[in-house]
Amino acid sequence: MGVLCFLSGAARRILNFLFPQRCLLCGSFLGGEAVPVCDACAAKLAVPEGPRCRVCSQVLISEKDLCMDCRAAAPAAGDGKGSGGAFQFESNYSLFPYQDPLAMEMVVSYKGRKRRSLAAFFAGKIVGAYRREWQGLPIVPVPCRRASVKKRGYDQVALLCRAIRRRNGARILPLLRLKGKTLEQKTLNREQRAKNLCGAIAAARNFRKYAKGGVPEAVLLLDDVFTTGATANACAAALKSMGVKTVYVCTLARD
Repeated sequence: MGVLCFLSGAARRILNFLFPQRCLLCGSFLGGEAVPVCDACAAKLAVPEGPRCRVCSQVLISEKDLCMDCRAAAPAAGDGKGSGGAFQFESNYSLFPYQDPLAMEMVVSYKGRKRRSLAAFFAGKIVGAYRREWQGLPIVPVPCRRASVKKRGYDQVALLCRAIRRRNGARILPLLRLKGKTLEQKTLNREQRAKNLCGAIAAARNFRKYAKGGVPEAVLLLDDVFTTGATANACAAALKSMGVKTVYVCTLARD
């Protein structure tokens, strides 16, 4: 199934005729789409409505402007001038709430079950937000752990970037790298996550090769799931050490 997103329309139609594909979520037959999700299931994905935290994209219930976690982490963030306080990035925008069963199933399938063709689906959603919010900004992928890439067989964020570039022509700048060994963030609490990445993310050794014409003033950092913001913060700090002034973040889901 993962090869479908790389085939031409005619090739996909022939392949689907010979080997009909089913929707990842409901099991219904697909009609030749490049993504493994039917239109009906895609329409059921929860899209957060109402006000969101301007730092982490969490849906606000009774809070104003900032959620309680971000207010506690960055008390200086309430001045309306960027994220402020402890945050190195400007803001995060997440497409879906991770608690939504359909969104969780898709993200887990993409990251843990090798459903590579989901990159095309997610890329389509990201491109819509990119055109509204960050059109023209270079996209910087969050570097993936080598152990994870080896286990999965691919870098899920890099694959997503390639799918976005095919759809939108966005400039992809792999400016970051992981130094040494780190633990999986999902196994750690908030404090451990920050400590795990402390000094672990740095400029790619050949970043000047990619940043032809100079390091951009603003970039869009791309990752899969936003939880505590530790990864985004560490990446943003590394980018700012290179000369980037403003870092926006886009993620698939807000956990």
